[in-house]
Amino acid sequence: MKYYIAFDGGGSKLQGVLFDETYTILASGRSGGVNGTVHSAAEAERHMEDCLCQMLEQAGNQVEEIEILFASQDSERYERAIRRHIRCKHFLSSGEGSIGALVCGIDTGICVLSGTGSDVFYVRDGMEKDVIGGWGYLLSDDGSGVWIGQQALRFMMRVFEKLEQPGALYSILSEEYGIESRAHLYDIIYYRQKAPAFQIGSYCKAVEKAAGQGDRRAISILQEAGVRLAEECMEMIRTRNLPRDIPVCLTGSVFRYCRDMRDGFEGCLKRFYPDISVYRPMFEPVIGGIFLCMIMHGQRINTGDWAVYQKKYKDFLIEKS
Repeated sequence: MKYYIAFDGGGSKLQGVLFDETYTILASGRSGGVNGTVHSAAEAERHMEDCLCQMLEQAGNQVEEIEILFASQDSERYERAIRRHIRCKHFLSSGEGSIGALVCGIDTGICVLSGTGSDVFYVRDGMEKDVIGGWGYLLSDDGSGVWIGQQALRFMMRVFEKLEQPGALYSILSEEYGIESRAHLYDIIYYRQKAPAFQIGSYCKAVEKAAGQGDRRAISILQEAGVRLAEECMEMIRTRNLPRDIPVCLTGSVFRYCRDMRDGFEGCLKRFYPDISVYRPMFEPVIGGIFLCMIMHGQRINTGDWAVYQKKYKDFLIEKS
């Protein structure tokens, strides 16, 4: 029996599944994030090892060798961490865009990701072929959770300077997140955090909550985030001469939970490309590693088989919000 592992990691968490050659999941693991803009290399490797050890323990430590390890990001980091614990014959960077598209049931299309960071990927036959964005929060990542958090804090700055009127977003950030003054905002970002990007990104939840209460500023921030990523998506279509009806997949935690952002994205995209269909994931991204393994073994991912996959991977289904 051959065994495989798929990992999907970002700024907030790392998920892993250990499965066999029948694509049956034998164990799963979950640990802290591995994004290099949020965590040090040592922290990321520790989280990788923790996630792996959870899976090996669940599997009864009977797995002695992994055929292929699929990682959504740089596989070399996983290789360094994993080889300390188990033999692994091959390491493959499956790519966030690739697995994001596959869990939407698409093997060729555009995957637009918004989580801690953001990217727009072109995926063909299950593999990433091109990318726009993904430069990290210091340079870009428009429409990401960190970008949304930055806009919320800039709004707070303007309220403290009496250039804006407070509303629900202000109340949530001040009462629930403790941002009560100019000095406190400055202190919490520049002096209290070893990973300010992660802290800033956490305020995305406040924007989502305020938008749910009808706060116009919060809704505007989320819609603008969607528009910015739609513009990158359209740039991918135009500059790479892709079909005008190419399927588009929306993945990542921000797209998952922020309806106003999805509305902003689709509204902008459909004005210029009305024939495009927009898809959302059925499964957690880590299952994309299993689908990629199937493709590598000559199988096609058919949405007609979705009911079978839903039953087989029911613990990783995503509820639509």
